[in-house]
Formats: sequence, C-alpha cells, structure tokens
Amino acid sequence: HDHCTGAKYLSHRIIVLGLVDRKRRVMVPIHWEIMHREAETASTEKSSSKKEHEKGWLTAIRLLDETMSNGFPKLSFVADSWFGCEEAFQMLTERGVDFVMEVRCNRKVVEAHRKKGIDIRVDQFFQGRERHNIYFHDKRRYAAEANLLFKDSTQKLKVVAVANGKNIASNPYSYYVTNRLTWNASKVWGLWCDRWTIEVQFRELKQFFTLSEAAVRHENAVKMQIFIAMLALTVIRLEQCLSVGANEDQYVRPKPAGVIVRELITDSYRKSITKLAHEKQGKHAREKITARLQNKNLHAKPTEAKRIPKLLTPQELQRVAA
Repeated sequence: HDHCTGAKYLSHRIIVLGLVDRKRRVMVPIHWEIMHREAETASTEKSSSKKEHEKGWLTAIRLLDETMSNGFPKLSFVADSWFGCEEAFQMLTERGVDFVMEVRCNRKVVEAHRKKGIDIRVDQFFQGRERHNIYFHDKRRYAAEANLLFKDSTQKLKVVAVANGKNIASNPYSYYVTNRLTWNASKVWGLWCDRWTIEVQFRELKQFFTLSEAAVRHENAVKMQIFIAMLALTVIRLEQCLSVGANEDQYVRPKPAGVIVRELITDSYRKSITKLAHEKQGKHAREKITARLQNKNLHAKPTEAKRIPKLLTPQELQRVAA
C-alpha cells in the first residue's frame, strides 16, 4: 500500500531453483514458482477466512522434491538467510541433501558440549575468536568456524563466520551454516559465492524482459509473462554453456547474455531485410509497406489493411490515363 497516493500494488516473489555451472559461473533455471505474498485459508473455528503468510523455505523444498522425483541428482543446496531456519535444516538433512545457507547474526546458538539452556547470539559467539585465511579463486577472506547447535534444534551444524580482515576487533560480515561437518571454511564460502549467479539471473530478467514492472494486471497474464521470460532466459543460459566448449579444465567466462540477445535481434533484422530485398518474395511485402506509408493510410487501423487499395504501377497509370 502506497500511503502517499493511497494506491494498492500487487507484487509477487519468484522462487527459482537452478543448476550452477561453477566453471562458467552460469545458473540454468530448473524449476520456479510464483509465490504470492498472502494466501487465504478458511478458518475452522470461524466462518471468515484467515490470511497467512506463505513460507518460502517450504516452497523451496517442495520444488526440490519435485525436481529430484524427476531424476535430478542430489546436489548441494545453497540459499540465503530468507530460507535459513531449523525446520529447513532438518528437512534437508533427512532427504540426504548437503546445504550451505546464510544465517542472520541474531540467531541463537549453543556449543555442542554446553548445556541446552545456555544460548548466545551467533555474532557474540564469534567475537574475539582467531581467524584463518580462506580463498575462492583470487579472492581472500578471513574466517572462524565452529560446530554449534541452534536454539530449539538437536542437529549439530558447522557455522563459518567470514570477515574482511584478520583483526579480531572487527566483526564478521556474514555467517554461513552447513550440515557437512567435514567441509572446511573455504569450501563453504566458495559454494556461497556461486549463489551470486541467482542475483545475475534476476538482474537480466529485469533488463532484457522488463520484469521490474508487469505490463498486465490479471494474475494469469502476469504468470504467463514471467514464465515466457524464464523460458527465454533458460534458452540463453543453455546457449552460453554451449558457446564455451567442452574442456573441463578451462575456466572461461561464457558469452554475456546481452551479446546473445543483440545477436538474435540483429539476425532477425537481417532476415527481414533479406526477405524485403528479395525480388520475388519481397514484392508483396514492399507493396504493403508502401501502401501503409501513404498519408491517407497512416491513421488507418490494422484491421482496415484489406481495404487499402492496391498501388498502380507506372504502366497501369499510363493505360488508365489513355
């Protein structure tokens, strides 16, 4: 709700499940769903309906279950702090899926050997702890790690705190959790860095397919616009992966999506111009365009195209004048 204008705006959240090519740093969408902000559910005690917020982590796990039921392998699951909760940690572990998720700094944790009743914030736990170097490609950060228990959870998880400097006086800027206790901090942070490809995905959806604002208002029309954009971007992603080559030891950035889109537009223009320039195939199209460019036909509706008179050739004009 816009309090300045008094208008109401309908917004949607898109949950995308994708496969990341770590060598090419490209994410190919596998499954997605439009998640509405609120869903009306009938109340059992009262006749009136009750509005409840949809839980994003439940939707994400359901998409993962549907994908694996179709034969998709169990790969590492990476998500941001919006999906990070004890219920999601437990459900992913029960499914045998390794995960890396970001957690907020105010989450309560306890050490594995301490009593359950003693809890502390995760940022307070890592204050003053010694850090070591971690690397991802040419990037270097500093991290501290520990096996902890989250509040109201019995599952032991590894928590990695990543900071820009080695000085323990500065607080870490992010905290990541995984159910693989044997993974080191560099591997956990590297998997998280690959999650940036989903941000590139949404940026290109807004740039190339104008999804920042919907041109339609009906719910089904909005879904159709988003689905067509997602399918088109999936085709572009596959083209990016195929354009690099099959050398597994070669870390090469693929062709940018913008270049592929421009090539498709240029190819469409080239085909249109070639068709118009063709002596036989383009004759009818040239006559139609010339008729539309006349002053008396410029304001005519497209449905009135059949009523536009056919242009006479110079020879026909001479015969009419004679």
